Formats: sequence, structure tokens, C-alpha cells
Amino acid sequence: MLPFARLDFQAVPRSSITWMPGVQRIVSFGDQPAVVADEIVELLRHRLEGVEQMGYGRFKPGDRVRITSGPLRDLEAVFERPLSSAERVRVLLDVVGRMMPVEIDYSQIKPMEKGDERDAV
Repeated sequence: MLPFARLDFQAVPRSSITWMPGVQRIVSFGDQPAVVADEIVELLRHRLEGVEQMGYGRFKPGDRVRITSGPLRDLEAVFERPLSSAERVRVLLDVVGRMMPVEIDYSQIKPMEKGDERDAV
């Protein structure tokens, strides 16, 4: 489902929002964030219910995943989103306390299992 957020830009800096897991963009008109009526948000949510992204349905933004191959093998990450290019996804890795986006093949991640949090992000 398409996530929406109600934010107070006086309290939360815009720069911190763009790095949150699952956030793709802030809908804006020019430099100003859009104010969207609750009725429109609910209409969009209703229309999108049951729609799953092709091939990536088992992961949703914010899910913890383990990287299974490549140079980042065995690291834990947070699933952010699928990318437009085939079979690529963006995950977030904790690098010295900062969440950094990394693009990898979908086949290189698996869901975290219970008790599999020894290298927690």
C-alpha cells in the first residue's frame, strides 16, 4: 500500500525525511510540500488496496532483510523499495550510524528470520 505521512515541517527537518525507509519523495509544488486532503489520501489508499508490486510482493518498505551474496553478504539491511530497472532493489545499510542507500539485485536478499538479529542495524 502507498504510505502517506502527516508531517510538521517546523518540527521535522525535510532533509531527515528523505532518508526514512520507504520514503520515495515528498510531493511538492515548486519548493513547497503539497497539502493533500484526507479524503484524497483515503481515495488513493482504497484504490491501491490489493495491488502488489510485481515480483517484490514479499517485501514492503521498512522490512528487515539479510543480504545473501556479494560483497555485503550476511549484513542486515532495511528494504526501501524496488527500482525501475529489472530485478534491482534499494536497501538501507547502517554505516557508522547513518542509513546509506545501496542498490542490489532482488535475488541477493531474504527476509530476516526470528532470532536472526545478531548483526542488527
